Amino acid sequence: MIKIIPSLASANQADLKGELSRLSGIDRLHLDIEDGNFIPNITFGLKTVSDVSKICGMKMDAHLMVTNPCSYIDALAKMGIVGIAVHFEGLSYPMEAIKRIKGKGMTAALAVNPRTAPDELYYYADAVDYILVMTAEPDTIGQEFQPKMLDKIARLKKMLPEKTKIWVDGGVRRQHLQALSEAGVGVVIMGRAAFEAERPAEFIEMLEKSVK
Repeated sequence: MIKIIPSLASANQADLKGELSRLSGIDRLHLDIEDGNFIPNITFGLKTVSDVSKICGMKMDAHLMVTNPCSYIDALAKMGIVGIAVHFEGLSYPMEAIKRIKGKGMTAALAVNPRTAPDELYYYADAVDYILVMTAEPDTIGQEFQPKMLDKIARLKKMLPEKTKIWVDGGVRRQHLQALSEAGVGVVIMGRAAFEAERPAEFIEMLEKSVK
């Protein structure tokens, strides 16, 4: 079975409270925090994350697409974030970030862009709780799902210990879910496809049940 977590970055940013109300029944929310530096886009500042944390009623995890991820860890922990994924490509010493996240009682993950080879993560496979595979380039040019990532996911699955899960994020739609599950994915982050639905919570539940 696959779990789908909605990404608030794809919601109507002018009505976040209203968008959160459309997720009634969902138990987890994904926050893509982008600083306009590590990648071109800007999403949420820490003030917005703090405000969301007070009203959402869900567990929240954060995906940091920022130039200095370690500077966010303490603040996010105080806001009740339960897990943080930091980009492998933006860290000189990934283990430092992993230890700091776990030291705050959160789950820790490494996120990887499409160009990063699975073998580069071998050293960290036992240290993280999950690997977040970007299945689209995190840019501003469409962010379409890349089928070649299925091979990368399958290779990661063979390399990782059983306790280390695989999450994916980037352009995932309904037609990709079965193949992702078969490749070894346990969690899918879904943005546009979820919030385009009239009733996102019911849509997500239906999709989860549809995957064999």
